[in-house]
Amino acid sequence: MDNVKSIIDKIGRDVLCQALDVGKAAISNAATRSEFPSRWYLVIKRECTRAGVECPETLFGFADPVRAAE
Repeated sequence: MDNVKSIIDKIGRDVLCQALDVGKAAISNAATRSEFPSRWYLVIKRECTRAGVECPETLFGFADPVRAAE
């Protein structure tokens, strides 16, 4: 299974920066946290599909529905 850093490496920082309209620091921050912001999901999913890379939803900062209900 791919992780945040491997997805960044496989797709490329420059491609992600352009697709997400963010700077390299934002991509580096996601790699350091080992989590993509949830608002990036659709863009990263699209880029993963184009590159033939797995894109697990668990790598994104979605709210945990179990925790949210407590």
